[in-house]
Amino acid sequence: MKTIWGFGTATIDIRIKTADYGEGYKDKLLSQEMSICGGGATANFLSQIARLGGNAGYIGKTGTDPFGEFALRSLSEEKINISAVIRDTEQISPFNLAVYAGDLKRRVGGYLLPNALTNITCKDISHFTSFMKSDDWLLIEVGEIPLTACLDLARKAKCKGVKIAIDVDLDPIKQCREKKEDIQELFNCCDILLPNKSSLKSLYPEYEIHEMLQALYDMYHVVVIITDGGNGSNVIEISGKILHFPCVKTLVVDTVGAGDAFHGGVIWAMAEGLSIRKAVELGTICGSHNCMTFGARGGMISSKELNQYKFEIEEL
Repeated sequence: MKTIWGFGTATIDIRIKTADYGEGYKDKLLSQEMSICGGGATANFLSQIARLGGNAGYIGKTGTDPFGEFALRSLSEEKINISAVIRDTEQISPFNLAVYAGDLKRRVGGYLLPNALTNITCKDISHFTSFMKSDDWLLIEVGEIPLTACLDLARKAKCKGVKIAIDVDLDPIKQCREKKEDIQELFNCCDILLPNKSSLKSLYPEYEIHEMLQALYDMYHVVVIITDGGNGSNVIEISGKILHFPCVKTLVVDTVGAGDAFHGGVIWAMAEGLSIRKAVELGTICGSHNCMTFGARGGMISSKELNQYKFEIEEL
């Protein structure tokens, strides 16, 4: 059975609620409520795959602290394989602190602290790829992990015949301080490219989405899907045809994790042999459904719940 692996963040999400004094307020804020749950873009992505019935596995590094143990336990509870995870006694596991203001829970900001994934070694990469088979898929999250480690993993996985998806979660130049040529090398390894609109601003500062799609397609000749929040997703097929997929209309409670759920639906469907259009249709349902509850994974859809959207997997 093929496995869909994820290489990126698996964290503990700490969410606090404060009073709302408006967007210009800069002084101290008291936490009124707090909740703790599993998070991280890659872990969320894998959770959606598991809920659809896919075989999901996480590869990465954590500390041996309570934060790391909580994050891994939340993956195990989703039936995600964590046997390849490296636990490093010298590292501190990351956690995400998100602040919401007032009863309407206006998101003030999110802060990922600290980052055990910055210390991935060549030996670690060889360990990770030893678990992979030729019919597997691998999602690499561009964000907290140095591109040198991502590129090493992509090359070694590619040699084993693994299909590679690249999730550009953060602006690789402005936020991650990476070099443009390293980004291009990594993108050259992928079978499908999954950036969000804001992550491409430094690479294509003056481009509209359709121009970004065309530029990426012309350079890498792969399927590209750019997500744009509530505006849906935009796709360029391998034929070069550009398509737009609007979001499914739902009651939106919380948009955190919607993009991760979307990616989970898309890659699960592609791994199962569905067409790119059918895969994006499923991803759109997954992303929209996840917005209906508070929390990054609370609304992730199961295979049984797909029936309410009349989604038919006729291509399997």
